[in-house]
Amino acid sequence: MIGLNALGFLALPALFILNLGAETVTNNPVADTTLFEPHTSNNLGGHFDVSAGTTREGSRARGLFGFDFAGRIPPSATITSASLRLTVTKVPTGGGVNSVFELRRVLQPWGEGNKTSTQGGVASAGEASWNDRLAGTASWTMPGGQIGADFSIVVSATAPVAGLGNVTFVSGPGLIVDVQAWVVNAGTNLGWALLSQSEDQPETARRFASREDPNNAPQLVIEYSLGAAELRITNISLNQSSGTVFWTGGKGPFQLQSKANLDAANWIDDGQPTQTSPAIFPVTGSASFFRVADAATRPIPTTAVEATIFKDE
Repeated sequence: MIGLNALGFLALPALFILNLGAETVTNNPVADTTLFEPHTSNNLGGHFDVSAGTTREGSRARGLFGFDFAGRIPPSATITSASLRLTVTKVPTGGGVNSVFELRRVLQPWGEGNKTSTQGGVASAGEASWNDRLAGTASWTMPGGQIGADFSIVVSATAPVAGLGNVTFVSGPGLIVDVQAWVVNAGTNLGWALLSQSEDQPETARRFASREDPNNAPQLVIEYSLGAAELRITNISLNQSSGTVFWTGGKGPFQLQSKANLDAANWIDDGQPTQTSPAIFPVTGSASFFRVADAATRPIPTTAVEATIFKDE
């Protein structure tokens, strides 16, 4: 209950919460490849594995993974979860050295080499290698890609990697922010680079199944919602002739609606739809019933909050 005794009004908000749930989409890469230091011009996009880490001889490898969401996730979706599962298929003889691997957003277009079209921001015009991101067209800022220029300075996710089997980069703010940005603007979707955080240590190298391996292909699992899970009135302020409703959550545009009594068949729109809180309403009569509704789904709103305004006479 919100009491506004100074003006002789009482506002009694009634909250209705609709759990819209989340849709789940599982994505396999549309491109993946290895940047391998000993073979500076070789593209490895057609292999059944992607390498990352450092070999016994001290040579580095870095993996690239690209995904495409076009037609699968609406640009208006809100990403609520994103996790990437990789499968280690080979380790150095004797087990090698365990290390933490990281994902960083790729900032420059690159090519796998055996692709037939441009998908998800990954180009087919050239092949990525240790030296080049697009063979014959464009090089990395420095061989192998430079953090801060070719790869994001921000680490999106990490995971410890030891022996054979599945490795999951669990959902967190970094992955969610990345996928949300790619869904909203597909032109920024250039995928992730996979690096060991211990590249200075020999035998951290691991081979991970690529998209060409049908049994162990990488999987990016994304959950998203097309609407907010909760719409809540947070405050109602009143003066002698009008009131203002404030709310949080929901999915705009919003419409303030009213009834003179709850037995009336229909809600009446008050004012024009708005993308943001608040909304202003007139105060008339001894009682009014208000709700904030999702204007895009009227006349049956998916989420609504009702507030009853009584005037103490």
